[in-house]
Amino acid sequence: MLAEEEALSELWMYIAPFEPAERRLKQALIVSSYPTNEATHFDILRTKLLLEARQNGWTRIAITSAAAASGKTTMACNLIAGFGRQPEVRGMLFDFDLRRPSVAKFFGADPPASVADVLDGTAHFEEQALRLHPNTIVSVATTHVRDPSRLLQRQGAIDVIDDIQAVYQPNIMLFDLPPVLVSDEARALLRQRMPRRWRRLTNANVKFPTTAMLPGSC
Repeated sequence: MLAEEEALSELWMYIAPFEPAERRLKQALIVSSYPTNEATHFDILRTKLLLEARQNGWTRIAITSAAAASGKTTMACNLIAGFGRQPEVRGMLFDFDLRRPSVAKFFGADPPASVADVLDGTAHFEEQALRLHPNTIVSVATTHVRDPSRLLQRQGAIDVIDDIQAVYQPNIMLFDLPPVLVSDEARALLRQRMPRRWRRLTNANVKFPTTAMLPGSC
């Protein structure tokens, strides 16, 4: 077991490291990298999310909102930054808001390829992804995609995510999806692709229901 854990940690270390500039993090309101007062609310959300995920066997968390400019990407980036302070948790963040990608801008990242290239098979995940901490990885979109619905609903794209999960074995995979009232990608992806394996995190302040939805505070 120890040997397997060491081999997995070594595999993660092959992902190119990336350290965002402090100034960029402040501009993007990413405050969870350090245990500050500003990070407290995101820390609480992160803890609740991990507890619910463990209790229910969830590994894929879709983060969305009703409309644009609701803070979903800020929440997603703060969650992955906060996971960096929990070395026992391996977390990944994927920018699936391919019409209006923002994660790369928030972190100031400029990888050689986009997550869209990984999904359509023209780039390898290990060459495109960036490692923020020894236990956190982000896969960002560098340009917008004209027809993201077609790309995200392809079985090949789902197979890529399955393969990444099987190889890197993250505890949590976060997906920053488009707003549900702006385009159809989020609803189509959650409805048509393995609904029992996806949980959605929205800005609805309600209790956890029995449907395939994980509400929280945005």
